Amino acid sequence: MPVLRMLCVTAIALLAALPVPASAQNNQTNQASLGSLGGSSDLLEEHVVQVSLPEEGQTGLATPGPGQYHYGHVLIGSWPGDVVFKVTGWNFGTPTPWVVLAHPRQSVNLDKGWSDQFATQVIETGRDFVRIRVRRLDCNGCGWGQNLQVDFLVIE
Repeated sequence: MPVLRMLCVTAIALLAALPVPASAQNNQTNQASLGSLGGSSDLLEEHVVQVSLPEEGQTGLATPGPGQYHYGHVLIGSWPGDVVFKVTGWNFGTPTPWVVLAHPRQSVNLDKGWSDQFATQVIETGRDFVRIRVRRLDCNGCGWGQNLQVDFLVIE
């Protein structure tokens, strides 16, 4: 566990050292940069799913306060294209954690030879939810048939 904590602290330090783009400082969005799909909440229906947290006795938490971490996963299944999920069931100490990692993987821990490639985007966070968008990258506009799983690591 100390190695994981050290990696998380290193990741936070690296992220904190990155310069903030001027557009982010002004909190302005360039609509042209959104491409033909526009904003996620404008075009895609949102689906609410409950996060699976560690079993009783495995809290998934470090010490209280800054640096506290949470982890869990959701099974999102198969979809015909891009999809937005509101992943509920969290209990963060802040509505805006420092780091939110959402990693897609096939739910069966076996190489099936599928060429699917996915991207996840964290759209919004709150004290009890993380909103993400999932997109298949290797086939423009395609969906997927596998029962996709998204793993989460959140550091406050």
